[in-house]
Amino acid sequence: MSYRVLLFDIDGTLVRAGGAGKAALARALTELHAIEQPFVDISFGGRTDQSIARELFDRHEIPWTPEAGQEYLDLYASYFHEALQNQAPILLPGVRELLQKLHDDGRHFMGLLTGNIERCAQIKLEAFHLWPYFHFGGFGDHHEDRAEIAAEAFRRAERLCGRELRPHEVLIIGDTPADVRCARAIGADVLIVGTGPVARAAIDEAEPDFFHDDLSRLEDILKLIHAGRL
Repeated sequence: MSYRVLLFDIDGTLVRAGGAGKAALARALTELHAIEQPFVDISFGGRTDQSIARELFDRHEIPWTPEAGQEYLDLYASYFHEALQNQAPILLPGVRELLQKLHDDGRHFMGLLTGNIERCAQIKLEAFHLWPYFHFGGFGDHHEDRAEIAAEAFRRAERLCGRELRPHEVLIIGDTPADVRCARAIGADVLIVGTGPVARAAIDEAEPDFFHDDLSRLEDILKLIHAGRL
C-alpha cells in the first residue's frame, strides 16, 4: 500500500542553507547579549533550533529560560532572511522534480518534519519556491525533542486526513540518524539520503528502512513510495 503521508526534513534533505543559520545566530547573540564574535561553530545536523540555542547559551554562560530562548530565536528568525541572501543556498539533486511528481500524483499528503522554527523553514523553502508543496508539518517552535516534533506532525497529518492513521502509512524522508530515531518514536518508516553531514557508517548503524544517495533517482524513489511497506 502506498505511503499516505510523506514527512520531509529540510536541511541536508531538500536544501543546504550555506551557513546562513550560523550567521544569523551569531548576530542575534551579539545583539541581545553584547558578545563580540560569538562561537557558533557547533554541530547542527539533525538537531532542533531550541537545542542549538540552548547549547549556545551554555557555551557563552548565558542563563537559559524558555522566555530568553524564545526571545533569542525570534531575533534569529528576523535576521535569517538577510543572512540567507548573503550566502549561496543549494537546492539538492532531484528535489524539485520529486515534489512536483508527488504533487501531480495527488495521492499523498506532503508535510515537513524539521527542527527549524517555522519562520526559518518557510524562508529556506521560499528561496527555491518550494513552500507551496507543503500544507502542514512539525516544527521546532515548541519542542526541543525531535520525537515530540514528529508526534505533532503525525497528529496534524491525521487532522488533514480526517481519520486515524496507521504508523506504517507514514514515511519520513531525512538525512541523519536523528530522522531514524524520530521515525521509530512514532512507528513510521524512514528513507535516509546521503546528502547531509553524516558519514554513511553512522547512517547504516542507525538502520533506516531505506537509503538513497540523493533524491535524483526519481523512478526508484517513486516506486518505493508507491509500494509502501511490503
